[in-house]
Amino acid sequence: MKKIFTLIAAGMCGLAAMATTYTGQLTVTINGQSSTENEVTINVDQNGDLYTLSLENFVLGGQMAIGNIVLPDLQAIDANGVKVLTTNQNITIAEGTDTSVPTWAGPGLGEIPVQMTSAFNDQHIVAYIDINFEQLGQVIAVKFDNTLDDFQIGNNGFEIWAEAASGYKPEPMFWHSFQTATGNFAAMAGDHIFQSQVTRPGSDGQYSAVLTSTKVIGIVANGTMTTGRLNAGNATAANTANHSYLDMSATDVDHFQNPYYVTLQARPDALKTWVRFYQQEFQAAHPYATVNAVITDGTRYQDPEDQTYTNVVAKATNRTIAINNSQWQEITVPFDYDTYAANNAEAKALLVTFSTNADPGQGSCKVEGGLWGIGGTVTDADSLFVDDISLVYNAGVTDLRFQGQTLEGFDPETKQYNITLNAPQAAPARAAAVSTDDFAVDTDGQSAYVGARVDTADNGYLANVAAVSADLQNINVYTININEPTTAVSDINAGKTIAATAYYNLAGVRVSQPQQGINIVVTRYTDGTQKAEKVVF
Repeated sequence: MKKIFTLIAAGMCGLAAMATTYTGQLTVTINGQSSTENEVTINVDQNGDLYTLSLENFVLGGQMAIGNIVLPDLQAIDANGVKVLTTNQNITIAEGTDTSVPTWAGPGLGEIPVQMTSAFNDQHIVAYIDINFEQLGQVIAVKFDNTLDDFQIGNNGFEIWAEAASGYKPEPMFWHSFQTATGNFAAMAGDHIFQSQVTRPGSDGQYSAVLTSTKVIGIVANGTMTTGRLNAGNATAANTANHSYLDMSATDVDHFQNPYYVTLQARPDALKTWVRFYQQEFQAAHPYATVNAVITDGTRYQDPEDQTYTNVVAKATNRTIAINNSQWQEITVPFDYDTYAANNAEAKALLVTFSTNADPGQGSCKVEGGLWGIGGTVTDADSLFVDDISLVYNAGVTDLRFQGQTLEGFDPETKQYNITLNAPQAAPARAAAVSTDDFAVDTDGQSAYVGARVDTADNGYLANVAAVSADLQNINVYTININEPTTAVSDINAGKTIAATAYYNLAGVRVSQPQQGINIVVTRYTDGTQKAEKVVF
């Protein structure tokens, strides 16, 4: 997705001093082992165009009291409303302000190298801090994050389930199956969702969700769950009266007192999840499970559709979840926005639906009435395990341009570049100083934030360009050193008299005057020698 920015260069001196305190989760990683602490605070203080980021009362691993980590004199990149801070500096850690701690180790460690990258706005902040404790022989990776589940589906690891009650079987929080379905045939649909202790590889959780097919009067019904609500409205499985749906105007709530829909704060780029699929009897013509995620404007929408809906923003669909020897597999399903762009709908709500078969009523089940209360197991029915579902927000930079031309040798993984504004004597002077208007960036993120900052430097300009994912988790910063023309005496051609200068574009075609962007300039001297170089105008 293309992002072009025309921002004001650094000029924030008139801003008043401001301070913001964020409360969130701190994750500390030491030698690959991570631990988390809740209710930790981080402060961002602004004074003019400079910021100070402070992590106070830092305790390493919950045991060693380190102190206050204060990173001052930080300049911000304004990425369309999100501020980006980066620094690489040596600091001396101060004593913490918590008087209940008898001794703080930080002040005795001397100067400590610290690298930090952070993105924040008024509500959210994510900060990555790498602290090189050479005295301890460790580099400590610290991540502070207060985005919580604001950009994700709640209970995405299926760890929280409702308690069983009279006439009600448990469902996971924020997810719903036939236990809470509407429709005339809801009571006959059977039970399709269960809590499972079979978790995906590497999971930190205890549970997953497993969907199972059922057989009612000899008719197989797919196991289904949704972030919306199910409706069982017809005895024929393929009838669109059987569907999942959302409607943000509805006031009914589930057993957790949550509505039957999920709201969005930004446009995700993909849905990622772990699945494990088993068919009780292999269905050669219908061998796949499915997941379908639909972003809408929040007005009523159902899946499968019973009409043409113009409130759709995007869809992410995988109708080919294979058995894969009944092993766990991680799948990523990208959202298709282009197909639905003409709807001009605003992304407000998300409907995600999983099913044990991509085709209604085409699965298999060994037992009548489902598995609940009859001693059945998941091997008696088609079973789809689901674990750790997440929404993906991208901020990858696919192109970075200066004055309309891609930076020479641009590679998304290379974060530093040099440009020389080395116009020869016969060339016309540049019309204006370098500014943020000279930069443009393309990203692969639907809701990615982008921006630039340009400052003067001793030899020209220093530009920093940033791309940040909508959930602030991914931050890419590129540094471009832009050098003014130089007449260094070490130049082999220094002091020579120019006889003629010719200009060529990058295709090798000669032009009468240099073009904006990168040109090839051939300079011929009176002694018969010549020089060819790439020059930015």
